Amino acid sequence: MTLADLFKFDEDVVEVGEGEHLLRRGEGNDMMYVLLEGAAEVRSGDKVLEKLERGSVVGEMSLIEKEVCSADVVTVSGCRFAKVNEKQFQFLVHNHPLFPQEIMRIMAGRLREAGGS
Repeated sequence: MTLADLFKFDEDVVEVGEGEHLLRRGEGNDMMYVLLEGAAEVRSGDKVLEKLERGSVVGEMSLIEKEVCSADVVTVSGCRFAKVNEKQFQFLVHNHPLFPQEIMRIMAGRLREAGGS
């Protein structure tokens, strides 16, 4: 089961048009988002750090650390994102054993990419 499958019936979604920002570097954020439909990119300036597709997660670091966003998330096409607040995140951590493992896998992959190895 992918994260998109976990949230496919979720009603708390945000729709973002093509070429729009979901998140902006330096701005506060208290949600994690799961991409349900469409394509987006994580960017630092003009550099694409990650291409997002169905099931991708963004905003998890801001939600966990309670810090501002470290990058921009810009849509490449129209997108639908499931919104996950802190209470929902904690519920998933405690009640779905594979959820925290998947979040850690995503974060570890991003750290590895950022380090260049």
